[in-house]
Amino acid sequence: MKLIVVVIRGANTRFLPAYGNSWIQLPNLSVLSARGLTLDYYFASSWNEKDIRQAWLGDSWFGDKKPEKDLSEILSNAGWNLAFLSDHQNECPTEFQKAFTFQNFIPGASENPLLLHSAMEKNEAYLSEKNALIWIETDFLLPSWKVSEEFLSPFVEELHDYLLDKEEVEEGAEMPVPILNPKEEGLESNDLNFLARQSGLAAAWSQMDDFVGAIVASAQEKFKEGEFAILVTSDHGLAIGEHGGFCDNPNLLYNEWVHLPMVIYAPSRGIAGQRYQGFWQDLDLAPTILDLAGLPHDGFHGKSILQGKGIHSGSRPYSICRAEGKSGEKLYALRTENHTYLENRAEKEEARQELYLMPEDILEINEVSKSNHGFVEEYEKIAATLTKGETPQALQLLENLIQQGH
Repeated sequence: MKLIVVVIRGANTRFLPAYGNSWIQLPNLSVLSARGLTLDYYFASSWNEKDIRQAWLGDSWFGDKKPEKDLSEILSNAGWNLAFLSDHQNECPTEFQKAFTFQNFIPGASENPLLLHSAMEKNEAYLSEKNALIWIETDFLLPSWKVSEEFLSPFVEELHDYLLDKEEVEEGAEMPVPILNPKEEGLESNDLNFLARQSGLAAAWSQMDDFVGAIVASAQEKFKEGEFAILVTSDHGLAIGEHGGFCDNPNLLYNEWVHLPMVIYAPSRGIAGQRYQGFWQDLDLAPTILDLAGLPHDGFHGKSILQGKGIHSGSRPYSICRAEGKSGEKLYALRTENHTYLENRAEKEEARQELYLMPEDILEINEVSKSNHGFVEEYEKIAATLTKGETPQALQLLENLIQQGH
């Protein structure tokens, strides 16, 4: 069995047709979603890299005690090979990196993702008859975007056609081009530079889609249906101007920072074309991988995604994300079926709080905290309990609020 996990760092759901984007064509990712299981509400549990990687291994801050063994230990004890392929050697936390038997850092792959595909096909863990977890990470979607001309030129033309059609620029005037090396600054959504940023990132997504297609094609050619599975996901998202943020630590954990893609293609598991609309998070990844591997997956803070039953399946009736801002402030995002509550709490300062009604305001545009003081107070209590380090109590408070029909 070969389990291939593709982590597209910085990817959120905004540009994926499988999540509602209608202006960019990503055929390989779209087919993968149609033939696999797609999670509509899959969120990061943190924006901090170390916490994210601990969650991937099974040790999330959600739990009050550490699991007896993490993902890598269970797989290794069962005789599995563990291979890590990446284009960013210096940014991968050492603890996570050490979990893998084979480590391969590919120079130049951040400019040409297909080099990672070639490295996978030559990797000992991939070629061996032994079971293997192949973990592939790419920085290609992190700016600056080093998009080849083959994938960039269609978006240059599309941007020009759009601007002319909307009369944003006069015919014959110098036309904006997709921005591939954007500066850090907040831009309004109607700004020409924001459109150019979107085009640049869309071009990068197009090249990433080609890479994912190559990974899938190789696995399909080499292995039988029951011999492999592919998971495509991300660590956390990035903003390119939404809510005034761009590619840095967020001030609030808006959707674009933490709402992630998760597509599972496992041909032998009978999940083709399914979608789950409940809440899942990165702490559910380790038990899911073990479930795909046919190994016990109890004792973790999360739950195997494959144990979901029906469209409303979720691991829990909420998602929680926490992070630490650049100046040490505490950031929280509490999401339920009815609300998104966001908080930025700096020491000795009044907390910044925002509330959005779900599911109609998934993009978190219409802030309604002033007209919903009661809900804000309840969520504030939960965030304060988390700040004290009383995680089990905070989770119980949130579950009680949900059960009351909030």
